[in-house]
Order: sequence, then structure tokens, then C-alpha cells
Amino acid sequence: MIRAYIRTSGDEDTKKAPETQRGLIRNWAEDRPVVWYEDIGYSGGDWNRPRFSDMERDCKKGDVVVVAAQDRWARDKERYYVKLHEFKERGVTVVMLGESEEPIVSGVAVLMAEQYRLDIKKKIANARRFRGGKWGAARHTEAEIRGFLEMAKSVGPTKAALAAGVSLPTFFRWRKRLGWTAPTLP
Repeated sequence: MIRAYIRTSGDEDTKKAPETQRGLIRNWAEDRPVVWYEDIGYSGGDWNRPRFSDMERDCKKGDVVVVAAQDRWARDKERYYVKLHEFKERGVTVVMLGESEEPIVSGVAVLMAEQYRLDIKKKIANARRFRGGKWGAARHTEAEIRGFLEMAKSVGPTKAALAAGVSLPTFFRWRKRLGWTAPTLP
């Protein structure tokens, strides 16, 4: 039995979209029947993926698990190798397709995928810190924030925060983070 696994974390480009992964796997499988497992919106470092767990449970000796690329399987090198070993011990073959639809298993690719995951994690943490502990994309660029801080010199922080559409505590965090000091009165 061929069991195909598709995973996206939700922020990938079209090369990693579910439809693209399906196409690569269909081309590889040709006319053979495939059972599909999809975890959409799950990080490669997260091993609490419901459909991956289902696939793992359903696999029997002689089955083949195919993924469109190594990073769809995992972005954590230790778990990557542990899971590969577990499948091999059960008699399940894991095939990882590359851009050229050729099976690849590369230690370097695993390390690169893990580093990518760590970089994304760091970028998210930085964005969260910039937003004052809140998740989501920054609402304003640093240049815009500096503009609002300058505005506060003439209209006061309350009106500048209102104009920026942020709370006063957020405005004060901006001031602290960017090293802005209130002008001295004559």
C-alpha cells in the first residue's frame, strides 16, 4: 500500500502547497492506488500531527510512505531520524521526493530544514516582542513608529497613540525600545 503524507505550516510558497505536493506524489505513484494523509497548518517541528499519527498507526509491513520533500516529513533532525528508524524497523519504506521527483534522504537537507525552522521561530519571537507581546504582523514599520514618537512631542503620547491605533502601554513600549526620550521643557 502506498501512503502519501502532505504537510504545510500555512506560510509556504506555492512550491510547497498541498496541490503541488499531491501532483509530485501522483506523478511518482503513477497508476498505483494511494491513501492520502494531510496535516495542514502544522509545523515540521511539531510531532503532534493528527494525520501523521493516523498514517503511522495504519502502516503495515511492506507499505511505502511517500512525501513530496524531506522538509514535509520533518524539520527536526533528531525526530526525523528516530521516525525514519521506527518506520524501517516495522518494514515500512519511506520515500522522499525532491524537486526532480527523485528520492532523496540527505543529512545536510535535514540540518538545513531544522535551521530554517529555528530561524522562523526566532523571527516570530522577534515580531511578537516588537508587538509588545502580541502575536501577528507588526502594524507599523519602525520609520512609522518613529514618526508617531515625533508626533508625541507636539500633541502628547495619548493623541499620538490614538493616531497610531495602539494602546498607550504599547506606545510607551515603543518609546522604551527605540530609546526615545521626552523633550525637556524650558
